[in-house]
Formats: sequence, structure tokens, C-alpha cells
Amino acid sequence: MATDCNCNKGFADSYMLLKPEDASFFDLFRVLFKGNLSQRNFVESHADGDALDESLGHRWLIVISILAQKLLQLVAKPLPLFGSCVEFLLNLVALNGGGFSIVLNFLGGKLVLPNPESENYLSFIGNLDIRAKLEDAVQREDSKYYPALSMMASKACYNNAAYLKTTVEDYWKMEFVGFYNCLNEYQGKTTTQVLIALDKHEDRHTYVVAFRGNRSL
Repeated sequence: MATDCNCNKGFADSYMLLKPEDASFFDLFRVLFKGNLSQRNFVESHADGDALDESLGHRWLIVISILAQKLLQLVAKPLPLFGSCVEFLLNLVALNGGGFSIVLNFLGGKLVLPNPESENYLSFIGNLDIRAKLEDAVQREDSKYYPALSMMASKACYNNAAYLKTTVEDYWKMEFVGFYNCLNEYQGKTTTQVLIALDKHEDRHTYVVAFRGNRSL
């Protein structure tokens, strides 16, 4: 990931920031065999000059780290598109009753196309485990109830808001408070989402909060 080297570095006594976008492959070759890290514009550290670790092992680690970041930057845009295509195909198969049924439905004019915003559209994670209800054997009074609910909510929050609203209200019998986008100020992107549900009970009310981080694809 590219790093903003103009950020506030007061949070750490020691740091090393790498800027892969400023490093050419020739630069990496020179770092590996010549060193001089303090003179490289793609390396910023709290230490300067002789204080920098110029050992071969450390230089090799820097080269590998920058190459890995370059690879991640390369696939950053096509990977979400690939993931969306995979999710669409999985939902297309599920909504039409299987691969063979897709052909029959298409020929009969009954093909069902997935809507990514609908309540029956599942994410890649959701397709791995389509369960939405808690097990009947697990009751609210049981000690396993909230741990089981937490795991179910952690999985469910990778789906869209319509799916979550239906799941929370119809299956979990709770109040759907909302599904919110959270801003990462450092990146300037809404990279985290949060599901909030309210479990109302005679003795107490319990809020269920589940965060969604990076998606699998």
C-alpha cells in the first residue's frame, strides 16, 4: 500500500516508511547490492546515516516488502472486479437452482438475474455458509447464545444492507438499527462497515455490533 510520508509520525519512536510508487526495479537492485538506504527517496526512517541497519538481511526484507506492495497495487483494481463477477455467478447459480437449470430457465425465458442490492444476494463469504438462523437448541437464556450470535453477526455483516435487515428482523427477531460505512481518515476511504442490531428483552436491552473489514475478493 502506498504510504503518505507527510503524516504525523509522533505516534512512534521508531519507524520506517516505504514508498513503492517511487521505487523502480533498478532502484531495488541498487539497494540490494549497494545499500545507502538514507539516500533513497523511497525510504524514510527515524534513523539517518550510520544509524540505519544496512545489513543484507534488512535490505533484502525492504526489497521483498516493496515488491509485495507493488504487486498489491497492481491487483488493487482488477481484483474487486473479479470478486464481483464470482459473486454474481454464485448467486446466478443459486437463484436458478443450479447450473443446468440456468440453461433451461434461459431457454424458457425464466432466467433470474441477481440484484446485488436485494435481500437474497449473498457475498462470497455468505455463499460459503448460507445459514441465517441461530440453531433452535440455542436459547437466549443459554450461555452460548451471545457467543453464537456474535459469530453469526460477524459472518452476516459481509452481505448487503437489505440482507442484513431481513436477517435481523425476520430470523433473529431483533431491531435493525443500521448498517453504516466508516471512514478511514488516513486512507480517505470507507474501508470498514458496521452492523448494529438491538436485542430487546424484558430484563435488559443488548446491542449487537459487528464490524466488516476487508472483503475476501
